[in-house]
Amino acid sequence: MSCTVALAVAGALAAVTVGSVFVFGVLPKDDDAAGGAGQQPPAATGPANPSDGDGAGRIPEAYLGTWRGKADASGGTIPLGTFTVTLRQAEPGARVGTVVQRDLIGNTCTDVLTLKSASPKELVATGKGASNNGGQCARTSHTVYLRPDGKHLKYTSDDPEAGDPRARLARVE
Repeated sequence: MSCTVALAVAGALAAVTVGSVFVFGVLPKDDDAAGGAGQQPPAATGPANPSDGDGAGRIPEAYLGTWRGKADASGGTIPLGTFTVTLRQAEPGARVGTVVQRDLIGNTCTDVLTLKSASPKELVATGKGASNNGGQCARTSHTVYLRPDGKHLKYTSDDPEAGDPRARLARVE
C-alpha cells in the first residue's frame, strides 16, 4: 500500500515538473526583460484625478494594487498555481507592474508588465520574463489583458509558449 502511494506521488510530481517545463519554457533566451522579482514598479506622476482613466493610458484606480488568484493554461487543462499581479500608476510605455507566478511545486517566475493602454473596461500590457528568472520560466514577450469582473479582475494572456494563461484575481491590498 505505501509503495503504491509513494509511486503515485512521485508520478504526480514528475507530471507537474514535465508539464511546467513545456508550459514555461526550458531554455533561457537572449531577450531578458529589465527588472526582477521583488522589485516594485515605480509610481508615475499624473493628473490629480486618474480614477476614470482616459483610454490612452492613465490607469483607473480600480486596477491599482495587488491581486491574487489561481491560474491555469491550455483552456483550463493545466493548473499553473497562483498569480499575484501588482499594478501601479504609469503612462503608456512605462513599467506598470509585475505578475509573479508560483507553480504547484514552488517554482516562481516573474513577468515585468509595460503599459500599452488602459480604460475602465480593459488594461493592456506587454509582459516579459524578468532577467533573473530561472530556466523553467518563459521569457518571450506576450500581451496581457486585465478586465474588471465585479470585484475581481480577469487575467488573460496571448502567450502560446505558456499555454495562454488565464486567472480570476481577487484584490489583496
